[in-house]
Amino acid sequence: MHIFIKMKQELFQQIEIPEGVEANIDGDSFSVKGKEGELKRDFKIPGLVFEKKDNHIIIGSKKATKREKKNMNTITAHIKNIRKCWC
Repeated sequence: MHIFIKMKQELFQQIEIPEGVEANIDGDSFSVKGKEGELKRDFKIPGLVFEKKDNHIIIGSKKATKREKKNMNTITAHIKNIRKCWC
């Protein structure tokens, strides 16, 4: 008999906002404005917290499981791609 225990841990990722790009977070909504235009995405992922501090975007969870970690990595990749497009 195997017993599986879900391990929850505090996980956060930081994404740097390049110079000349304006990023805003409003709840689950993320918008980027740069010299190429403006783009907005909604990330409705329960369990994740989005925050903007100085020139960084912080995504994370205080009690992250594998699912939150996967979602966090996916959102981080989306934001990095958005950021590259609008620099």
